[in-house]
Formats: sequence, structure tokens, C-alpha cells
Amino acid sequence: MNSENIKDEIEELAQQIEDLLKTGSKEGVDEKIQKLKQLSENIKNPNNNKELEDKQKQKQEFINKLSELLNEQEKVMEETFNRAAERGKFEQSSEGSGGKSPKEKQEELRNTLGNVIREIGASENEIPQDLGRADRAMRQASRDLENGRPDEASNAQGRAVEMIQRSINKINSKEYMSKSPEFADKGKENDNNKEKEYLADNQNIEYQGTSAGGTIELPSKKNIKNASKIADELYNRFNEEDRSLKDKEYIKNLLDWY
Repeated sequence: MNSENIKDEIEELAQQIEDLLKTGSKEGVDEKIQKLKQLSENIKNPNNNKELEDKQKQKQEFINKLSELLNEQEKVMEETFNRAAERGKFEQSSEGSGGKSPKEKQEELRNTLGNVIREIGASENEIPQDLGRADRAMRQASRDLENGRPDEASNAQGRAVEMIQRSINKINSKEYMSKSPEFADKGKENDNNKEKEYLADNQNIEYQGTSAGGTIELPSKKNIKNASKIADELYNRFNEEDRSLKDKEYIKNLLDWY
């Protein structure tokens, strides 16, 4: 955004504030005044505007990568869930779609998450604590898959999905990356310590994940739709007449989680 565009936006905001005050409405006035101050500051210090644009771009990149990771985790969770619902047919080493087993896919997703955490730490931005929780959930899911426990793995994957979504929401918030320079330096040391703790916990892991570019919509509605679809499928299987009591009890445990 160049200086002329900023000036135009300032004039527009000033007019909006004036119109609101004339009508006696205070709704939105404070927000517009704050934005007006920020734009005025950007004219005085053009470098701040460039820095703000760079931060916004970086923020969107983090959201895109985590959104793509979330979508892939949902796919692996659904595959694991389907195997759990048909437990007798589950084999730990069996391949899923794409020629890889759920365990292999899960480990790749964890590697990708590790890369994203490293990138956020290297950018000197706050690492959402929920990403660490997502990593632990993914690690547990891999162990459960390795030990032939797809039901428990599905639960752990569900926790990972929730933690990634929370992290996306945090990064997408107005407060994220909006710290003034004097506060940013104070928070830098804490964030570096968080990254060191994460890397210490995972020092034997080699991160090789990849990420996709482009803009991806936040998938909260998609999460709800997928969970509903899975729950419906469980109910259908639970109500099948030829299901044994043992199978029904097992499916009921899955339903309790969903």
C-alpha cells in the first residue's frame, strides 16, 4: 500500500468516524480511530508499513501450511477410524491409499508439523503452545498404529486435529504478530526457549515435511461435517443386526469419543 492509498484510506476513515458521531452511534468508532492512528503512523514511518505487510504475508503462509496439514491429518484420521471400526480386518503394516500405511502417513505429517514449528520459531514469532500438544498427539497416534491400536490412534489423531485448528485460530487472530517492537524483543527469548524445548524433545527426529502454497480457507465447518459423517457411519454399523455384542461395545466406545 503506497502513501497515496494510505491517505485515501485515512480520509475515508475520518469521514466514517464523523458520520458515526453525527448519528450518535459509538459502535465501531474506537476501532476506526485505532486504525486511523495506525495509518497515520505508517505515513510518518513508511518502513513500518512494509514491515506490517511482510508480517501479514508471513502470517498467511503459516495459516496455509497448517491448514494443509490439518486437511491431511483429517484424511489419515478418517482412514484410521474406518480400520478401527472394522478392527478384525486391521493389520498394522497394511497399506492405505497412496501405497503407504497409516503409520507412515502419520509420521510424515508429524515431520511436516516439525518443519512448521521450526519456521515459526525462526521467524521470531510466538509458537502456539497447541502446536506442541498436536505434536505429542501425533507421536502417540504413531505409537498406537505401530502397536495395532487403531481405535486409540484415531482418538489421538482427533486431538491433533483440534490442536492444529486452535493454533490456526490463534495465528489468524488480530493480536498475533501485532506486538510493538519493544514487547517483541521481550517475547523473543521466551519463544526461543519454547523452540529449544520442542527440539530437545524431538532431537532424534529428522523433519522432512513439505508444505503447499496458496490460500486455504479455515476448515472449521469441514471438521464438523467430517465428524458428523463419521458418527453417522458408526451409528449405522452399531445398528446392524449381525453385529456381535463385542463389536457393538467397541463401536459404542468410539461413538462416546465422537
